Amino acid sequence: MRYIFTILLIACTFVVSAQNPVDITGINSWPKLHNSVTHWEDGAFNISPDGSNQNDLSWGIYDPVDHNVYGDSLYIIQLADDSYRQLYVEQLVNGMFTFHYAEIDGTNAQTVVLDKDDFQGKNFGHYSFYFEAENHTIEPLTDEWDMVFMRYNRPSDYYGVAGVLTNKHVQVAEADGIDTALVDPSTLTYSDEINTIGYDWKQFGSSGFEVVPDRSYYLIDETGDTTTLIFHDFSGSAGGGVCDFTINGEFKTIQMGSGYVNRVFYDLENGVTHTSPRNAWDIAFDGTDFGTAIRTNEEIGTDLWIYPGADASAWNGNVSVVENNKDVSFVNVYPVPMTDELTIYTGTVSQVEIKVQLLDLAGRIVSENMVELNKGVSTSTLDVSALPSGIFNLMITDANGNVLDSKKVVK
Repeated sequence: MRYIFTILLIACTFVVSAQNPVDITGINSWPKLHNSVTHWEDGAFNISPDGSNQNDLSWGIYDPVDHNVYGDSLYIIQLADDSYRQLYVEQLVNGMFTFHYAEIDGTNAQTVVLDKDDFQGKNFGHYSFYFEAENHTIEPLTDEWDMVFMRYNRPSDYYGVAGVLTNKHVQVAEADGIDTALVDPSTLTYSDEINTIGYDWKQFGSSGFEVVPDRSYYLIDETGDTTTLIFHDFSGSAGGGVCDFTINGEFKTIQMGSGYVNRVFYDLENGVTHTSPRNAWDIAFDGTDFGTAIRTNEEIGTDLWIYPGADASAWNGNVSVVENNKDVSFVNVYPVPMTDELTIYTGTVSQVEIKVQLLDLAGRIVSENMVELNKGVSTSTLDVSALPSGIFNLMITDANGNVLDSKKVVK
């Protein structure tokens, strides 16, 4: 077995146990939190900071001493299947987001650690509550796309529309009511707002969607080149979400699918670079070096509220910055399902050894390893490439035989 250890220094150990139920009576009267559609870095979790505190990022407080962010709010999130979760984003420390969630009644409490290194070079990494797993295949690398065709909520009334949002390195200008052959792009005003193209290049007419005449767009990407974009036709949802347009006069087409089920990422030079289902995630975490944004998947109807009058201590009163008297204070494993590697994320108050076992469904041990942990927060990566595909029971115990974690994992 191969081990890779990364030791991170922290000032304290966070203790998390089972969560209490929360009362969401009257939730429909609470104000909802929404993603910005003008800037990617303004997610629903970032949208309501305390203006009197420059270090308040809404979901947490930035510490200018250690340059980390520590969560201070309890959230309620409603998923596309209309179920609810209580959610607490504990921290962003050394490039790792740690968050906890549970059912409204407190059952199925989970702790998840997302390492930005796992989605390095992308705007966001994604997590699904339904699959209880990370998903880093939702979008391509940041430098591999300039615009994305997708369904999103317009800011005026949060009604879902199909349109185009641009990447953060792209500036866009619109020319309206002008013969496209007569437009001088150098005279236009450019914006970095991601919905400058948006959805209103089309309108619904007597025979379906019609493209607005004499409207064109001009995009400047990271190369400094100006690209002319003109829309020509849009089929609508029932027609498969097909969009026809020209890039510098060259005809192009993309297809979002019936019901706009897909996001389609487009590079101005290379065309379509990636397509992904819009229902494969619930929350997205900023992948940039110093980004703190957290967005919800409003494309599929996810809603978010801050739990009224509650701060982080509402997480059952069991999240505290005190030293734990146990050798191992928390254990988490990822990714689930396993790939060729399984990473164990642990917090310890002293040097300790743990036993990691994988058992098949018949109870036979197929893998057993002793892992030495140093004091602090550690990640231990195990090579499980030799294991066949299937379902296994993962058992992690300390030197005294105490079970630290036990769960089914899939490869």
